[in-house]
Amino acid sequence: MASDHDSDQLLRIPSPLPEDILRHLPTRNHTAMRDCLFKLQYLINATAAVNRLPVELLTEILRLRLVCAQYPVLNPKPSLVTVLLVCRHWYNTAVSSAVLWTEITLKMPLQILERYLHRSRGAALSLDTRFINASAPQPALEEALSPHLESRVTHMETCSFHPYAEHRMMSLSCLTLDDSSPATQHRSSSPQSSVVSIHGDCLPQLESLTLVELRTRVRIVNARCLTRLVLDEMSYDSWDGLFISLSGCPSLEYLEFVKFSADSMAVVTPAGRQTIELPHLRELNLSEFEGHRSLSFFLAHLALPRTATITITMWKGPIDRDAMDGSGVIVNLSPGYTMFADAVPQDKTLLPMFSAIQKIKVGINRFRVEVEGFLLAELDHTGIHEPSVGLYCDFDNNHNTRSLQKQLMIELGLLFPSATTLCIRITDDECYDMRLDPTGIESWKSLYDMFPHIEAIDFAGPSLGFFDEFLSDIGPTPLPQRAHHAPLPWPKLKRARFECAAMNSDAYDIIRGITTSICNLECSWSFSRSATYRIETNPATLASAAWRVFTPI
Repeated sequence: MASDHDSDQLLRIPSPLPEDILRHLPTRNHTAMRDCLFKLQYLINATAAVNRLPVELLTEILRLRLVCAQYPVLNPKPSLVTVLLVCRHWYNTAVSSAVLWTEITLKMPLQILERYLHRSRGAALSLDTRFINASAPQPALEEALSPHLESRVTHMETCSFHPYAEHRMMSLSCLTLDDSSPATQHRSSSPQSSVVSIHGDCLPQLESLTLVELRTRVRIVNARCLTRLVLDEMSYDSWDGLFISLSGCPSLEYLEFVKFSADSMAVVTPAGRQTIELPHLRELNLSEFEGHRSLSFFLAHLALPRTATITITMWKGPIDRDAMDGSGVIVNLSPGYTMFADAVPQDKTLLPMFSAIQKIKVGINRFRVEVEGFLLAELDHTGIHEPSVGLYCDFDNNHNTRSLQKQLMIELGLLFPSATTLCIRITDDECYDMRLDPTGIESWKSLYDMFPHIEAIDFAGPSLGFFDEFLSDIGPTPLPQRAHHAPLPWPKLKRARFECAAMNSDAYDIIRGITTSICNLECSWSFSRSATYRIETNPATLASAAWRVFTPI
């Protein structure tokens, strides 16, 4: 039996307390003492700074803590139970706040699920049925949820074979069908779930739809309010099936394809061409769309507004060691490989943003090629920084950046024929190998014919050879070898900027080479219109310099 001393140790007296309160504590009656201490603890706890916050603000803090429960790295053991056990004030606040009880998953035991439904008090529900509590009877769970599906569920994540996917839900605004887990992939192959229909009449408020690795056919019909559609690792039996689904989403503003499997889909003949008009689309993202030919075919059937933005991300897998140079480190671009030109249709009538591009920015390194097109050539004064067209290609191997550059310069004019500003930046000087020329084409000269209206250029290269190739073309050849009045490329050129982008290159050699070429220009060109040429190197290596020279009419 515990002694009086032990009993005293079990009663924790809040400290500090005023002396007059301590004198009135019933220390001889332990039951009365305990009740009194509980009341004191409640009063003292109520004076804590966090408990003096308005109930609405404390509720929002608790809600954010529950949001972190989805990210275990940030909070390893978050739980609503922890919130309830902090103190009585937090308990009362949590129980009376319906918003804290709206995240429902079928992993919950039936008793907990019913408690969530009761405490949420008619608030909008978010339901996740992808993972099921094996010990809970499924008919009982479905029976408990059934009265709330039509009017209360606004967000739902489920599997294609669950009955919830085609249930009538008048308030549902966000739906995710996800069959990516191994267990769901096994069950989704059952013949009962061969077709899933997303019908606007059953889901009149649906605004966002995400489909992830479904092994069933999906039909989207009359989804008039749908503004966001994501197809993640999806495939269709035919292009007609995809086009019919897209035709059922006339209000789309955001469309994304991730690893879309298209090479096995039948390509219809031009006679059966069907144009999908998406007049409200603002953003189209295509990431690792399978097959350049399939991607071009798909884009050729889309009619998009001029203001829509298109982002295409590609990936080129590992290269055989036979394609590497002698060191076994640098990989040359495979002969005949096209990065972007064959992935975009030649007829871009339905994609007016391509012909409207005014400024092109190209970035090349050993692992990635970036091509971004902007509608306005002058971005600094407009505040526009996002490209209207973004083309990106990632590589597994270290590539010879010179081979990437020369191939891309051949393709640029096929993509953006109306550009007036051209920016090219190549880094990784150790991967810019001048000895290798797999294309055998004078790519600089190809730019002159493709972009006759260029007014500004901005070239950053990793070595003197990069500038030699360019300047030997744009500058005059030795006078005995060149007619005095021979036409020069880019007659409308007004601004030119050159930069040494490499840390290890000899900036003095580059400056000397460019200066020599500019001096030749000044000696041979007609002085009819002024233009600014700016030459820069890495600030840590050498200060920049600028010259004003004259270009012909």
